[in-house]
Amino acid sequence: MTELRVCKSCGESKPLSEYGTDKRELRRGGIGKNIYCKVCTKAQSKATRDKSPERRREIKMKYRHSNPEEVKRSTRAQRAKKPEEYNQAARELYRKNKGKVLEQSKAAKQRRDFLLKNAEGSYSKDDLSRLLVEQDSKCAYCETDISVKRHTDHKTPLFRGGSNWPSNIHLVCPTCNSKKYILTHEEFLHRLDADLI
Repeated sequence: MTELRVCKSCGESKPLSEYGTDKRELRRGGIGKNIYCKVCTKAQSKATRDKSPERRREIKMKYRHSNPEEVKRSTRAQRAKKPEEYNQAARELYRKNKGKVLEQSKAAKQRRDFLLKNAEGSYSKDDLSRLLVEQDSKCAYCETDISVKRHTDHKTPLFRGGSNWPSNIHLVCPTCNSKKYILTHEEFLHRLDADLI
C-alpha cells in the first residue's frame, strides 16, 4: 500500500513520491519529505521569483561570476541532455539579434586585424608547413588529425601581447582553437589537465 501525505498548501492527499526530500525533517527523525507537494513547491518558488526578478537576476549573476567552471560544466551537461532544444534556442537568439551579432563580429575582426598588423614579427607558409611536419599533422592539444582542416594559433594570444614570430605559433584543430579563446598555451593546458574544458 502506498503511503500518502496531505499537502499543507493545496490540502490534497498524495503519495510520498509527489513530495521533495527534506533533509532537516530526516535529521529530526521524520520521513524526510517536504510538507508541500512538488507542484505547490514549484508554484511557491515561481511566485517568489516573480516578486523580485531583479534580485533573482542579481543572485544568479553573482553565482555565475563566483563559479564560472561549475556553470560551464552544468551548462554542458544540460546541453548534452537536450541538444536540439539548445540548438533551436541558439538559432532563435541569433535570428532576434542578428544585426547586433554581425556588428560585434565586425568589431572583433577589426580589433584582430589591428593587432595582427601591429604585432611584432611574422611567419610564412614555409613556417606553417614545417610546423605541420613537426607536429606530425596532429593538433597541438588533442592530437586529432589536422592534415585537412586546421587553425594557426598564437600560444600567447595577440590580444594578450603575443608576437607573430614562428616561436609563438602552433597548429591546432578548430575545436581546440575555439575553446582556447584568449587563454595562453599554459593556461589552456592547465584547464585540459584539470578537465575543465
